[in-house]
Amino acid sequence: MTYASVSELQDDYDTFLAHGGLLIPWEKGEIEANTAVMVRVDTPLDQWFDLVGRVVQSTPGESFMVAFDPEAEAARTELTRFLTSDPFNAAKEAESASEDEPADLKVVDRFQPQAGPPAARPKRKPKYLQLKLADPNALPEDSADEDSSASDAPDEGDGGFGEEATPVDDEPPSNVARKNAGAATSGGGASTDITFKTPDVGELYAVYIVKFPCLLDFADIAPEFLSSKLITLPFQREEEGVQSASSVRRTPGRRVGEPAKLRFQLPVKQTFEMWTMVAAVTPDSITFLAAETDPAFNNVCAYPATFNGRKRLGTESDSDRVGVEVHRFNEERNVEQEERTDIPIRLQLSRMSMEEKINLALSGGREARMALAQDPNKAIPHYLLRNARISLDEIAFMARLANMNPDILKKIAENPQYCQSPQVVRNLVFNPKTPLDVSVRLLDRLAKNDLIQLSKRTSMNGRLVIRAKKKLSGSKH
Repeated sequence: MTYASVSELQDDYDTFLAHGGLLIPWEKGEIEANTAVMVRVDTPLDQWFDLVGRVVQSTPGESFMVAFDPEAEAARTELTRFLTSDPFNAAKEAESASEDEPADLKVVDRFQPQAGPPAARPKRKPKYLQLKLADPNALPEDSADEDSSASDAPDEGDGGFGEEATPVDDEPPSNVARKNAGAATSGGGASTDITFKTPDVGELYAVYIVKFPCLLDFADIAPEFLSSKLITLPFQREEEGVQSASSVRRTPGRRVGEPAKLRFQLPVKQTFEMWTMVAAVTPDSITFLAAETDPAFNNVCAYPATFNGRKRLGTESDSDRVGVEVHRFNEERNVEQEERTDIPIRLQLSRMSMEEKINLALSGGREARMALAQDPNKAIPHYLLRNARISLDEIAFMARLANMNPDILKKIAENPQYCQSPQVVRNLVFNPKTPLDVSVRLLDRLAKNDLIQLSKRTSMNGRLVIRAKKKLSGSKH
């Protein structure tokens, strides 16, 4: 998938890639479901990312949907970092200021094995890896003693980040910050030879709430956490002496090899939850091992490099550091909640994979359809429109949603049956996400009272308002 427009790439990322999939336009025949594919996302800035996955749905002669495998998480994380980089943001601003638009915003072609993959482009370290560390010893071994000549050379794994706009300075942190009593650290020499497992039904497990009021504290340890998958958290053992078998059962998540859930709370109101394994235990700390393929692990490590993360880091200083707060409680794993009928539909959806949501969109009932219409994954409404039981009032509801995918709004407008409903037409015209040419075309179907209201709306697109006024003035003569 070759993108000529950075804004088109950003739209596809927000709509599909960020949610674990991609809709591929494909007019060259049907791609069978469950076909293994590799999607190469080639960006306008000469960066490319390979994502492996499987076809979950295909529309012959039109498109097919790919859901990415866990093995693609590392590439997706690199893509996320690239889209938050200064070069990409600068390219977006330049493109929005330009009046020229590429003829083909994106071009899809089948990969030709005989051509060989493109040569690897030189890369530099992601920006947040260059943030200062509270403990210099926590630097990865290959970069702890970098000389000045090495720092000028291109580095592998880059994502296109530059150092110039790093939101914090490069001066070493104060000794006060380094001695902060609540700081988390890298895992040190903890063992990583642990088999991942999750608790069985009815089994107790520990949940650790890890709160970083100051993002600088987390940014200090994020690079080492990402590379080693280990994080050591301060936690004072409540009991002293030898524990009995029953007391160990009541206090899980304290022994090496036991599963535990970490719930990271980062500014501002960002929560990431992941399963981990206990890798080491001391009287005043516990080290946890995260799974490299866990999306939450990659997302929490990448958060300091996101737009919101960099914005927050730009407002913080060493004086804001307060360390990390760790709280713990026990939970018992119940029967799988997906199988229970008393679980709210939104909670059920939050635990579903992309493929399960697609199947539900194609065959689910009214309650499921209404909830899926508001799902953050903007690819799902494509499949809702193909549900044979969807009603006109549900279409009107989708046409009104301000966060609806513009492609969906265009499809609704192109359906003569849907546009027989005055409410559907009105919602489409008044929805700011509806493409302008579609809204203008629907003005002929808009009721006169709605035209009058539209002509007085200063918050609407100016060109649309002018067209509405012209229609009103023409109808008076």
